[in-house]
Amino acid sequence: MEIYGKEYGFMLTVDAVCAIAEQCPNHDINRIDEWLGSDLVSITKAMKVMAPAMSKAYCDVMSEIDPKFKGEPLTAKIIGLMAPQMLSELEEEIVKAYQSGQQTTIDTKSKKK
Repeated sequence: MEIYGKEYGFMLTVDAVCAIAEQCPNHDINRIDEWLGSDLVSITKAMKVMAPAMSKAYCDVMSEIDPKFKGEPLTAKIIGLMAPQMLSELEEEIVKAYQSGQQTTIDTKSKKK
């Protein structure tokens, strides 16, 4: 997603889940909907945690794959400077990345015979 001229990626990793779960009631990621809420203030607060955690996760993974990767994680400060419409677009990206991260995938190499 492009925000103020910079491209940001988002990924759900164990570290990101832990950062998000810390904010959920009783630190229970299964109660994320309670924490998210539905009003602008609660969604903004949630995005200021989820988006940076998932952006950092993306940068960490990309750095492991390609040591030359130079991306920067999205910060809560930048999120606070967004227009409400941009926040809505960010929320859509985060939900999509979160749901994608919830799917079970296993990458394996086929055995040579």
